Amino acid sequence: MVTDSPAPPLAVAVARAQVTARAWALLTLLCCIFGFCLRWLNASADLGSPGVDENDIVEQAVAFMGGQWRYYLPEYGPLPMYLLAALYHLVAALRGLSPLDYAARVFFDGQEQYWLARLFCAACYLPLAVCSYRFLAPRYGRCAAFIAAVLLSLPLLDQLTKSTVRIDVPQGAFQLGALLLLALAMESGRWRHWLCGGLCAGLSMACKPLPGLLVAPCFLAASWFAASGSDPLPGASSEGSSGSRRLLLRGWRTLARPALWAAGAVALAAALLANPSALDLKQFVRAQTEATAYYSGPNAPGLHLTAFEALRGLRVPLLLSAGLSMVAMVFVRDARAKLLALFPLVYATAFWGRPVRAYYMVAPAMVGCLVIAICIGSLIERTRLLAGESSARGTAPVSGARPGASGLLAPALALGFVLLVSWVPVGDLQQEKRQLSRFTLAREWIYAHIPSGARLFHYGAYASGPRLVAAGVKQAGEWGEFFEYGRDKYAFYKDAFRKAYAEYRAQGRPVYDIAAHGATAQPAAKTKPWLSRSLARRALKEGRDYIILAGFRTDDYRQLGYSWFDEVEVVEQFDKIVIFRVRRPEVVAPLAAPPPAAPAPADSASRAQP
Repeated sequence: MVTDSPAPPLAVAVARAQVTARAWALLTLLCCIFGFCLRWLNASADLGSPGVDENDIVEQAVAFMGGQWRYYLPEYGPLPMYLLAALYHLVAALRGLSPLDYAARVFFDGQEQYWLARLFCAACYLPLAVCSYRFLAPRYGRCAAFIAAVLLSLPLLDQLTKSTVRIDVPQGAFQLGALLLLALAMESGRWRHWLCGGLCAGLSMACKPLPGLLVAPCFLAASWFAASGSDPLPGASSEGSSGSRRLLLRGWRTLARPALWAAGAVALAAALLANPSALDLKQFVRAQTEATAYYSGPNAPGLHLTAFEALRGLRVPLLLSAGLSMVAMVFVRDARAKLLALFPLVYATAFWGRPVRAYYMVAPAMVGCLVIAICIGSLIERTRLLAGESSARGTAPVSGARPGASGLLAPALALGFVLLVSWVPVGDLQQEKRQLSRFTLAREWIYAHIPSGARLFHYGAYASGPRLVAAGVKQAGEWGEFFEYGRDKYAFYKDAFRKAYAEYRAQGRPVYDIAAHGATAQPAAKTKPWLSRSLARRALKEGRDYIILAGFRTDDYRQLGYSWFDEVEVVEQFDKIVIFRVRRPEVVAPLAAPPPAAPAPADSASRAQP
């Protein structure tokens, strides 16, 4: 009788490992697809009222469609706008439109352009998730790889950008790519990893020059870590040498590494080629200096937050995990993990004591996801091994798992951790995106209740209120902030605006005669007297029927303490947007003179007398 021989143990182990690897990959893929679908939905929300600063990216990309590549805002980088301009050219060709016709849509019907730009930012996370998984899985386990990929795929970090268009997203993507390539360079020592890391660093600087430069210390750190395994210099013996001598030798190896300098040269070349305006070195350096002084000073726009306050939207579970993981890196011997943990520290140090906006922290948060994944993944892997060992000994594990159940323990714990840190911030963002913004609600109310051509006074920045179209092509361009930051220097862009405005007026869509004061409303003690005392009388004198107060920073508009609040009538309020009707004095018609009284009729007695 012939019986089948049992499969060799090695073949069984290989087959089981392949099944496990495919199961992890499938679970990760499904979670990443789910995360991108959520980002797709967020990108499609409220496209009629773009967020603050979104127009500076999308409209600049449209301006580049004319082939004029000079950029007039050197404190920022033009690379994301170059890429968007290429994308818009492709979409215009697929739709059978000329570049001018497609560009003209951005001003008053730009939902598609903003949607594509938001998807572009969302798509930046996809290669990061894939590369992080492929990097972490063979080195730190599939559990760590799963956590990193899913945290990057879910719209968790979108709490920092509110799913809007921000050049900080591609900047952070290139910086994380540079760090992963540096970690590979530390392993292999190959020039291609150093050079590709330099390329990613240069492209990050072409997105945002000064923040992009913050990855540079990590190149020195990678060379320092790699030098620990280098051969000693000719004629120098590391054995028996003093600690200071060994330190000097290691420092020499760090700085004398040819691949490091080659990576720096590639980074510089990439930064200049992807941002040709930086070739005007004098103007470029002056712009960076002015931007640093402005955004770090007391007059910097926006709320003045610290780096930690800017991250609070990510909520306590994720921030606590990140903090503990950064502390744990002190005790980790793996130099690659230390390199990843170094970047958020460099970033936080650079912004220490400076006003910070939430989206500034996108890049360190991306890298922080990998640091968290390495630490939590290692803990879960140890828990799984302990559960497996206790099952093999026939004892009940602490977790209560049955023998053979340890294979499901790691995915369950990893998925549970992801849900723990992402459920609240992702859910809050999804709920926020399902609602129309106050800008859209206010604009739709005005269209429905205030006739086209009405005269309005808008107190507050354009981006803080409803996006109304002003009467007259010049007034519309100035009021809509379409020509800020040098966009008035692009002939193609100006032609597109004139074409769009002519088509808008030909369609009979609403326009308004708008007078505006674009500063943010401040309390009465800090603002000009005519704004706090006599704005209503001025509006009345100019024949303006409504005042729109937008973007004030107090909890209630009455806290501003303006005396003219008593002279107007509140007709509608949408959070930080209040619409007032100017009261006109009642005209009292003069009373008509009473008719003369009729003479009293004489009685019969008086009539009888002679």
